[in-house]
Amino acid sequence: QLEYVFCSHAHEDHVGGLPSVLAVYPTHAVYAPTRTYASKAFDDFVYYADQQRLEITIPSPGDSWTLGETSVTVLGPVQSYADPNDTSIILRVEYGDTSFLFTGDMETSAENDMLDYWGSRMSWETDVLKVGHHGSDTSTGYRFLNEVSPDYAVISVGKGNAYGHPHEQPLSRLKQAGVTILRTDELGTIVARTDGKEVTFTWDNQSANPENAEPAQPVQFIGNVNSHKFHSPDCANLPTGKNRIIFDTYEEAIDAGYTPAEAASGDGRKYAPDTGIMTVSGAFNYFLIKIKDFNQEIVSHAAVVIMHEKVY
Repeated sequence: QLEYVFCSHAHEDHVGGLPSVLAVYPTHAVYAPTRTYASKAFDDFVYYADQQRLEITIPSPGDSWTLGETSVTVLGPVQSYADPNDTSIILRVEYGDTSFLFTGDMETSAENDMLDYWGSRMSWETDVLKVGHHGSDTSTGYRFLNEVSPDYAVISVGKGNAYGHPHEQPLSRLKQAGVTILRTDELGTIVARTDGKEVTFTWDNQSANPENAEPAQPVQFIGNVNSHKFHSPDCANLPTGKNRIIFDTYEEAIDAGYTPAEAASGDGRKYAPDTGIMTVSGAFNYFLIKIKDFNQEIVSHAAVVIMHEKVY
């Protein structure tokens, strides 16, 4: 069962996957910046919301939700716009001392309107920025980037796309600001995890590395073929050689039916079993965020789906 579904805005590459989500999962509430838009993809989105007798809610700046120790807050848009990109719902997700900012396709003028609206009431500094509009030069302006001051920027973009995304201008701005850039067209699916204190990343294409950063060594996980548990490489209770199976990613181990021993994490460290784990991944032209906090999980697919389920 899904608690909340957020559609960032009405364009097909952002709403197109949500009809399938609503067709399968019972949902408590659906949010979007509009209730009408002239496209089959959006009509399908509305149809499946209607099938569940859900009215699409248009959120307001400042609306927020608390899930365990995780908070989700709407920061924009702060006014009406004719361009659907500028109507993108902007979400700030905080877990412990770490934060993520999701910007949809919002463009520079609307970014500045949002900064003006909040003024000194909002601290914009963010650990991870989902770069606006797939790295288009229409978004991630100097003023906005200076306020957000991210450590990491994730660009969700299709390889060889017809728009030439990401454009050189925002890439240059990010590099000048000393931001580590992770691109799904280069790295494949990108996964970030946080224990509430720091954020670490893994990705599919292990022959590639983030831009503007020191090369990182990919982490492997070691499974026990008897217990079907998997361990971080530095675990004190690794299985013997004949009982081992190696997984290149955390997700590969989960997909194989293994469960984490001592809550193995994607950066090779061990956390207590009740510690929250946040996962952010992007692949091609969609972006997926999961925040696992006890028995709650948030999933975003070019929008955000919030649901309750047992994680382990």
